[in-house]
Amino acid sequence: MARGAYSGEEWTAARRAALARDNRRCQDCGAEEDLHVHHIKPVREFDTQSDAHYVENLVVLCKYCHGKWEGRDERPRLAEAEPGLLVREVVSELVTDTVDRLMLEKIPEVLYDRVVWFSPNICRNCHARFTNSPRCPGCGVEDGRKKKETFSIQGAIDRTHTLIDRLKERDIPFDEDVLYDTVRDLKTSGLRANDREVFRQAVGESVHASVQ
Repeated sequence: MARGAYSGEEWTAARRAALARDNRRCQDCGAEEDLHVHHIKPVREFDTQSDAHYVENLVVLCKYCHGKWEGRDERPRLAEAEPGLLVREVVSELVTDTVDRLMLEKIPEVLYDRVVWFSPNICRNCHARFTNSPRCPGCGVEDGRKKKETFSIQGAIDRTHTLIDRLKERDIPFDEDVLYDTVRDLKTSGLRANDREVFRQAVGESVHASVQ
């Protein structure tokens, strides 16, 4: 498949919409890691590649299930799956992604608040993604509330691992090395007791480094 079929804003928007609709789960086995967005009708069968990128022609599969659905003109239906997002929720997520892209050049420091702090699906304490339970699967807090500030550098680094996953889900460009280094530096400075500001500044610095 030509690499060009999977680049550009049209493909990026369609991919995000499919992931939102399918709750970021493989629609065959239910896995939540190593996800691909599969074209039910192959791209090669369309007059132009972009014509293949309508959401109804897409389904989320993990990398292990993807192969067995190649060439089949049908989509799996995940048994006992939670209801998918409503159309208005998909649109809201796409609008948020557009706002995120506009922030990259202007004020990338606020991306942390956008991606984590004000998201109802992300834990403020450890940055894990919630499932269908009010208790965080990563650290056990209720409703994503913070337990306490992380005074140790290692604790902040551990939370940076999951923060990286959240940034990648949003397709936000950032420099991992800069993110880790900035978190480490800030936790040894006067900001060591303010996790939110540490991560806000670290995300901003890492995005700046990536887009320059």
